[in-house]
Amino acid sequence: MRVGIMTAVSSAYLVGIGLMQLLPVWVTDLEEHRGMSGSDVGVLATLALLAAAGAAALAAPAAASPLRRPYAMVAITVAGAALFTAAFTPPGLPLTGLLIVAGCGAGVAAVIANACVTATEDPSRTAAMMSMIAIVLIALLTALLPLVPHVAGTGAMTLAGLGLVFVAAGLACRWLPPPTPRPTATARSSPGRRPLVVKVLLISIMFGLSDVGAYAYAKDLGMRHGGYSSNGASIVLASSILMSLAVAAVLSGFPLRRRSEKVLLAALAINTVGKIGATLVTGHFGWAASQFAWAIGTSGVLVVQLVYAAARDSTGRLAAVVATGSSIGAALGPGLAGALMERADATGLALMAGLAMTVALIVAALLPGGPADARPLPARLVSTGDA
Repeated sequence: MRVGIMTAVSSAYLVGIGLMQLLPVWVTDLEEHRGMSGSDVGVLATLALLAAAGAAALAAPAAASPLRRPYAMVAITVAGAALFTAAFTPPGLPLTGLLIVAGCGAGVAAVIANACVTATEDPSRTAAMMSMIAIVLIALLTALLPLVPHVAGTGAMTLAGLGLVFVAAGLACRWLPPPTPRPTATARSSPGRRPLVVKVLLISIMFGLSDVGAYAYAKDLGMRHGGYSSNGASIVLASSILMSLAVAAVLSGFPLRRRSEKVLLAALAINTVGKIGATLVTGHFGWAASQFAWAIGTSGVLVVQLVYAAARDSTGRLAAVVATGSSIGAALGPGLAGALMERADATGLALMAGLAMTVALIVAALLPGGPADARPLPARLVSTGDA
């Protein structure tokens, strides 16, 4: 695999998940350096994530376009410029607009990154490597971005640093692989494709909703249920990230395409057990073990979802649907989880995760298997009207 292609795909994927994964970093920066209340910052974050979900839904058809390279470069670069400008913008409507623009760019980046996986020689290895690189970069940015305000000495400069990262990622997208040729007339009329799109979309939404929603309270649960100190819970969470990195590395060495639906079902099951365990199990060992199982399952789902999409559709449109569903779930998850935590504490969080993942598991069990023929998916099935 060419280094340029891997760099470009990983850069787009980093932008696609970065705004969400680095949420605690830039939210804290706005609170500290802009004097904004937690509720005001929460509204801004929610609007940015909703913008990402909406942009992902609208950009899904464009992910298989021959123009996806310039689309990605423009969207990501504009998002980076918006974040950089936001670092020097006082609270108000302009700041809100800039973060919404950044969210839109992240949504476009997510669907294009996923679609590009199917255009590489080995989608299984590309998906695993992309996840590994993103995990490492997110961990580094989580540690380094909070230092930027101390070096600069003024303003919410974490956003400026993140903006520069996004601009660099946008420039790297010049090496994105071109899409697979458009489907033939025969492929366009092939039956049974819309149910597949709906199933993949539903799994992605349920997984994203429960995973992002529950993870927002992971550290708090570690302190209350696991009995850890703040630093202790952070160490367990950091260790679970390393665990997910190891899982992605292992998966990169296995040919998953022909049995991807079974591997996906297993990963979802592990994720479900770990996630519910992390919300209910008490004690040091029990909570840490649940957190590790959660991380293992999450890493498996993120990789194998893309492998399955690549195995069933060669154009990248189904992979774009995965990003759309994940973005929608991620936008809705934290708000729903917060409301449930206020009313029913961790029990409500466990109930949300359990119900959402039960739906995901049932739908995943109904996914078609068999040989990975990678038939082209009709463009009309992933348009905003049908998805």
